Amino acid sequence: MKPNPRHFSLLLIVFCTSMLGARPVLAPPGAQETFKSSFELARKVGDKSRMRQLVKGDMDGAVAFILEVAEGIVNNPNELVFERMEALRETWKAEVRTDFCDKMETFFSSLPGPLKRDRRRLRVSYDKLAEEWQANVAGSRDRGEFNRIGGEFTVLADAFGKIRDRYFESNSWQYVALSYDSAYEKNGPDYKAAAKAYSRCIETRDEIGLKDTVFKSFAVRLKALEKLGYGKPPEEGSPEALAAAEFSKPVVLSSSFEMLAEIESLQRPNYRLDSHYVIWPMLALKGVDSTSKFARMEGGPTAIRTKAAEVMLDTDGDGVGDLEIPLRGKPQAVELQLGDGEAKRGWGFLAVVGHEKLQYQGLEMNAAIQDKFAGIYLAPAGSARYDLDGTPLRIIDENLNGVYGDVPLSWGSMGISTDHFEPEVDSMVIGEGKRAVPYSEYVKVGEAWYQLEPLNGGAQLQATRVQFPTGALTLSWGKGLKPDFLVVKGRDRFANCYFDLTSAKKVEVPVGRYSISYGRLSKGKRLQSMKALILGDNNTKAFDVSAGETVKVEAGGPFDLEFEIEKGDGKFTIPGGSVVVAGRAGERYERLWNCVLNPAVSWRKAGSKRGSKGDAMGVHMDREAMSKFGYSATWFPKDLELDLRKGTEDYEVQLLVKKNKLFGKITSSWRD
Repeated sequence: MKPNPRHFSLLLIVFCTSMLGARPVLAPPGAQETFKSSFELARKVGDKSRMRQLVKGDMDGAVAFILEVAEGIVNNPNELVFERMEALRETWKAEVRTDFCDKMETFFSSLPGPLKRDRRRLRVSYDKLAEEWQANVAGSRDRGEFNRIGGEFTVLADAFGKIRDRYFESNSWQYVALSYDSAYEKNGPDYKAAAKAYSRCIETRDEIGLKDTVFKSFAVRLKALEKLGYGKPPEEGSPEALAAAEFSKPVVLSSSFEMLAEIESLQRPNYRLDSHYVIWPMLALKGVDSTSKFARMEGGPTAIRTKAAEVMLDTDGDGVGDLEIPLRGKPQAVELQLGDGEAKRGWGFLAVVGHEKLQYQGLEMNAAIQDKFAGIYLAPAGSARYDLDGTPLRIIDENLNGVYGDVPLSWGSMGISTDHFEPEVDSMVIGEGKRAVPYSEYVKVGEAWYQLEPLNGGAQLQATRVQFPTGALTLSWGKGLKPDFLVVKGRDRFANCYFDLTSAKKVEVPVGRYSISYGRLSKGKRLQSMKALILGDNNTKAFDVSAGETVKVEAGGPFDLEFEIEKGDGKFTIPGGSVVVAGRAGERYERLWNCVLNPAVSWRKAGSKRGSKGDAMGVHMDREAMSKFGYSATWFPKDLELDLRKGTEDYEVQLLVKKNKLFGKITSSWRD
């Protein structure tokens, strides 16, 4: 069955008005015929008041009937259709005050034969694509499918536009807008494309005088997106565009190098930076003459184990060591040069080696240099300094890839659950403070915003002054310890923007959508300290910031536990690697160091009030387990398998952590 244009229009109204808090009811099948029959009864007796009442109360039914009559005048002209059009025209003009009826009649009467055939083919494609869209809405609501359909409706909208069928051009833009917006599928919307489609839908409807409920609802949604920064840019060549171009001429800044000789000389948004160097990145070498590269760096120097207790860096690629790495039990600064010509820049790191009784998650490990293995732990320490309009700007290469201010990548670090990854973001200091914030493509320096782009690995920095509306985010932290830092990430145009919500009470940000990216929770000092990496994912709540608005980011406790249930015949298993703490915004607490969870697992028949006595999952607390399962297993509780009572089919599972050093007591919700 082909989609009914009236039902489609009503579905769109349901979407648009739901954004405003309204809850309209979808009209039942046959509603279009109800309008037609009611209008005809009123027309035959000349009840103009009733006809106006019908158009006002059911504009979609009126639009559908006008299209039917206008097309009928061309295909099957007779006295009845002329009388119907005259009545519709008079009523529409009296009630809506536009010339929509005239526009539709003119369109159909001026459409030549070849274009009529083209239009029929386009309508077949339109109806088929509309069915696919509606099936996706009613089914899985797959983002990839919405994106595909949005792209194909864009092509259809352009095709309808070429034959000047403004009505179906407008309806096609409706589908495009709804496909790219976030009402039906919230992961990865394209608000810029949605705003463009809303705008085109409104323009084409306005052109034919169709200021219906869709027109009004879409105008509201477009205005909301424009407040979020997704509005139309100034027209090319306009005074506004010329002024913006002059204002935003980029400047290129040269860098100077500065080494960070102490790990805690600055407060930085980096999970690893503390006394627990055993979980720093590592240069791993084997016996004498073995080599190793910096894992995150393309090219760069090569480490060579030249003697049993000597490691050199080959900095010029000739295979011979040029610079010695000190092998000591306290962090040592290593400074060198990267790149050639305009890309030549200073770089550096801190290096330390372990000892025979180093602690790893409460277990003793031998991290001393041995004949067949030498591990050198590394901490980022190289920074590039720039002067931006009189304000010092310092960028630190936190991810050790040799580039200052690059687009960050995410990695599957030890202690992170499957399919989750840790972003490694450079940091920067604005001014001469002692606190760094995450590097961001767009940053406010003084009273102005700039777009930053590193050139030649950061040897130079291009800064372009920009203007856009801004709002603010403020952190509303729930129960539990306060985070050391909590970084949110932007989307779309601001996808490479990162802002630390703990850096100020209110953090100014460009308008748009933000979600938690990463952070750290910690307690204690030096080697007795414990910590957790805070991570956001696709399920973490997003926060929309409008111009001049301050939005609360609610995160932290009360905490829940996320976990998987692997169901078997008469039993189930809780994989230890799936057990993760979750906060109010859906943020995850991964990489628990020195505070591994040890939950007790209870189960109950679905619907029961009481669960079974909890069985502890346990943790790996011996070197044999570390050898058998690997270092990664020590970050999580053990897998636990439990038997069910015979005949139990539907059941629920709950995890309880009675007391954790970092989170306290956590009771999970019941899961099935």
